[in-house]
Amino acid sequence: MRELLCEPLTAEAFKPYGHVVESASSGVDANMGSAKRSNFVSAVDNERPGLAKANMCVFRCARRSFPIEAKLLERHQFSTQTFIPMGLPGDEHYLVVVAQGGDKPDLGTLKAFLASGTQGITYSTAVWHYPMVALVKNVVEKHREGTSPPPEAAGSGSACFTDFACLVHEDGTEGDCEVQDLPASVKIDVSDRKPCADKRDP
Repeated sequence: MRELLCEPLTAEAFKPYGHVVESASSGVDANMGSAKRSNFVSAVDNERPGLAKANMCVFRCARRSFPIEAKLLERHQFSTQTFIPMGLPGDEHYLVVVAQGGDKPDLGTLKAFLASGTQGITYSTAVWHYPMVALVKNVVEKHREGTSPPPEAAGSGSACFTDFACLVHEDGTEGDCEVQDLPASVKIDVSDRKPCADKRDP
C-alpha cells in the first residue's frame, strides 16, 4: 500500500492546488491603524452564475484516528471551495490532501499538507481532495504534554472536533460534488506531526 506522509502547508507548495488563506505582513493599514488588511488572498469562483449560489456553511469535523486509509477523492468542478478553521489555536493542525487531474485524479500529484490553526485553504475549481481531517487534541492529551490545566478544570476532555467555515457555490444538483474511488487505498499517517516524504512498498 502506498503511504503518504505530510509536509507543512505553504502558499508556494499549495499553489498548484489553490490558495492558502492567511494574513500577510504586507497588509494595508485599516480600522484607524489598529489592524492590517490582506486583500485578495484567495480566488472565489463560480462557473455556474445564475444557477449556483454562494453557500456559506459550517462543517463540524470530528478528529480522525490514524493512520487513515483514503479510498476516495472528491472535487467541485464548477466552484472553488474555501475552508477556514474557527477557534483553532495556532499550534493545532488539520490535514489537507489534494491531487490534480481531469476526469480522474492524477495520483502522481497526490500531496498531503499539515495546516496550522492560523491558515485557511481554498481548493481551486475541479481540484481533487480528500474530505477535511481534524487533528485537534483534547484537554486530556494537552494536560499530559503540560500545555493545559487538568481535564476537571476545563470540563469534558472528550470533545475532539474542529469547526470550519466553508464557502462554496452550489445549486443542489449532482454537479455540486463529484466523488471518485481510488484504484487502491492510500495510507496517511500524521501521528508524529513530522513532515516526511512519500513512501511506497517495494
